[in-house]
Amino acid sequence: MAIQVSWRWDRISSRHLEMMYGMSIALFAALLAVVDMQSGAVDTEEIKLVVGQNNAYQWYQAKSIKASLTKSQVEMIRLMAHQEPDREAVQKKLEALEGKLQEYRAEQNEILVGSANLAPEQWVQKVDGVLGKVVGANEYQNKLEAVAIKGETFDRSILWLQLSMVLGALGLLMSRVPTKIVLLIATLFCGLAGAFYGYQGTLL
Repeated sequence: MAIQVSWRWDRISSRHLEMMYGMSIALFAALLAVVDMQSGAVDTEEIKLVVGQNNAYQWYQAKSIKASLTKSQVEMIRLMAHQEPDREAVQKKLEALEGKLQEYRAEQNEILVGSANLAPEQWVQKVDGVLGKVVGANEYQNKLEAVAIKGETFDRSILWLQLSMVLGALGLLMSRVPTKIVLLIATLFCGLAGAFYGYQGTLL
């Protein structure tokens, strides 16, 4: 049995193995370049989402400050209302401020959850003069989580592809045919694993 296995090793020429190594390394190197490009696009998208989320939170905070100041005015007017001679004027001013306070709170809610998650009649905040275009801070967070998963998948793909190329280069340096075959199998396994994760990343 041992003689038969030895004969099979000998039947495979080192030249043929080196050709297979070359084709495998070239294929996985090309795939690595594609995955790396896609990973870079994901990183760029993640940066844009982080900036958008930060802007949304700052916008929300600005509305929160305005709402707090308006609420303070309402409370102050209520406390001083009995001292004002013109009760009707005070009441109108109070109603106007309360309406403004409700408007700020509605704007805060839209900035937080996004226009897409509200009914059209709840849209109050304009973007470029148009209602219903607000991307909420929570929406940015959801998109960031999805992009993070996609980025991690591409990172796994890159890791496996790089490992396949290292094993391929190592296999080319080996002189014994059995060792070359083992390393070629390992190269193909790692490369296919990298291709699998790369394909999964494109589906996310």
